[in-house]
Amino acid sequence: VCVMRIARVRIESMATPVLAFECDGAVYDVAVLESSTGAPGYGGADFHARVVSIGCAGLHPQYERLRAGHRPTAARLPRGSFLPLPPCDTDRAAYVQLGPYDLRGEQPQFLHGTARSAVGEGQPVAFVQQDVMPDFEAGVAVVLQDDLWRATPGQAKQAVLGYSLVLDWTAWHDDDAWHARPVWLDAPSQLGPTLVTEDELGKLSQLQARVRVGSDEWSAGAVGDWAFSPAESLAFVSQHLELRAGDVVGLGRFLMGSARRVGRQLKFGDRVEVSVGRLGRLSGWAVPGPAAVPWRRNGQRRTPPKPPERR
Repeated sequence: VCVMRIARVRIESMATPVLAFECDGAVYDVAVLESSTGAPGYGGADFHARVVSIGCAGLHPQYERLRAGHRPTAARLPRGSFLPLPPCDTDRAAYVQLGPYDLRGEQPQFLHGTARSAVGEGQPVAFVQQDVMPDFEAGVAVVLQDDLWRATPGQAKQAVLGYSLVLDWTAWHDDDAWHARPVWLDAPSQLGPTLVTEDELGKLSQLQARVRVGSDEWSAGAVGDWAFSPAESLAFVSQHLELRAGDVVGLGRFLMGSARRVGRQLKFGDRVEVSVGRLGRLSGWAVPGPAAVPWRRNGQRRTPPKPPERR
């Protein structure tokens, strides 16, 4: 099965993010690949327009050429020359996070936010609060190719464009109060390393997940062990929230997809990596939040000066 891995990266010399492929561990600029083959231009730099709106038009033939050995040197992006970004249009995408795989109840639970603060592969993730115990929820996320509003599970399944790995970084919390946890203590989510298209992935439910923290590694469980199937969960969310093409939905934490679940206390700086077969590997680490903003002193709001009296 040919797995098309679509990446999104930032190059210092480019004003906008670049659409790219990952193939055999290397990253290739799609626009340069198309230029080398004389392919018609589709606006390769705009992830939403090219991947979501026109359904990956022209990308499959370019990826097949890449796999067949057409790999021009000019198209290859050396590691360290670019910043990996989440494989979605973060400026346009809503982000919905579903409850953990084993969160029991009569219906799925979810939190709704934005993907704007999401970061990509191999990045530090900053917590606003420095006096918390950091943790993570490793899982899989989907990117939608169609709008969903009060959809059936069948319609929801058809609306999935592709899959990516996700690390939802959180302050430590009790699963029993997952839906009511203080999300303002959490940190941005990580997505990546690539978007693997739905029609190329095969049976997601047969894949196994693994997590590594430092030198410790363990099985996080089977990807298919959901309390509710992805289609059921997406359909449920669409009864309450209008989902749009390009939105990202995290499908929930793997059964053993956090440090707390295996009795390990995560520390700031510990490198975390989640890996799932054809979806690849996603890594990151938590860092303490930024310093206090200049207009605060010792956690207290500075009193603004009084306006001058009018005569």
